[in-house]
Amino acid sequence: FIKSGIRALVRLLKLRIQKMVNTKFEIEPFEWENNFSLWYSTVEDILVWGGLINMFQGKDKKLAKMSGEDWEGCDMKAVSSILLSLAHEVKYSMMNKTSPSELWKKLREDLLVQVIDKSFIPQETVVLVANE
Repeated sequence: FIKSGIRALVRLLKLRIQKMVNTKFEIEPFEWENNFSLWYSTVEDILVWGGLINMFQGKDKKLAKMSGEDWEGCDMKAVSSILLSLAHEVKYSMMNKTSPSELWKKLREDLLVQVIDKSFIPQETVVLVANE
């Protein structure tokens, strides 16, 4: 009786693990109008889940057990994961970034420029645009 219970538990665990492996995450592509903080948090969660969050610490923080090739591969996966979650017009200006930390920095800088540009639009213009 105990052996059959253990077997059933093992099958259940294998099934749950298989579901975790096949998990897909959907994220709305980031556009400048989206909530950056929410998008950033979601992408960060996906990278943590995928084991790629260490890539943001830079090469000097490379895990001792990782080879240079493994690190480069994970670095590329992290960059690719971020780029895949960007809208085309945002992605176009980010395609030349080769490290996750460089890509995050550029996204934050460009977002700040977008926010500053919008804050200097005269109030009348905003009202006119809103009424069209």
